[in-house]
Amino acid sequence: MTTPLLTDIHCHILPGVDDGPAGIEQSLALARALVADGVGQVFATPHYITRTAWALPADQVMQKVDELQAVLQEHGIPLTLHPGMEIALHQHLIKELKQNKLQPLGDSNYYLLEFPFQPFRDDLLDTLLSFQNYGKIVIVAHPERVPVFQRTTESLFRLIEQGVLTQVNIGSLLGLFGKKAQTTALQLLECDAIHFVASDAHGPEARRPPTGKEWLQLEKILGPVRTRALCIDNPARILSECN
Repeated sequence: MTTPLLTDIHCHILPGVDDGPAGIEQSLALARALVADGVGQVFATPHYITRTAWALPADQVMQKVDELQAVLQEHGIPLTLHPGMEIALHQHLIKELKQNKLQPLGDSNYYLLEFPFQPFRDDLLDTLLSFQNYGKIVIVAHPERVPVFQRTTESLFRLIEQGVLTQVNIGSLLGLFGKKAQTTALQLLECDAIHFVASDAHGPEARRPPTGKEWLQLEKILGPVRTRALCIDNPARILSECN
């Protein structure tokens, strides 16, 4: 029986748009590393930080995904790309949602949102929950790396109770983002509060995908059932909404 391919829902693979690959060769090297890990589908999620240089419009994200997909095919790299964004959360984000400036994961109703790493006001939580009023599903990107959630996960658990999903970085579970991030990630795992794990890869070397040895460590931490759920089955629900 063929082993199902993994899906990475958070990856900075597009060249020259943020702090990911500087050029096409780095994107190709990153793609090869992902394929070597058993990844078959990737959501390209460049940073979207409004009013900065890292705010690529949704139509341009889709264009760059199509361009990179064509190059991958030319090089015989069996990786399917889908458009997305890692969207920096702020109080006026709903306005940009209404203006169709935000790219969901593929054609789905799932949006990958990132909390600020500095302290934030509680109304930012209300902004996030407002996405649900428009029929959107929020995935919080790497909450284990956010200092507010490292101090206490109480507000994060309240969001989860209201239907918000979480994506934890593989590197956090392996301790690559420091002890606080690892401790928080393991706490979320113990409470069944992780819905996706992803690479959040930025290149083939720095912030790279996990090596084969690291994948074995991850599978030991998660166990085979959770590994399949977080890397294959749960992402499949997003893919089912994509053309």
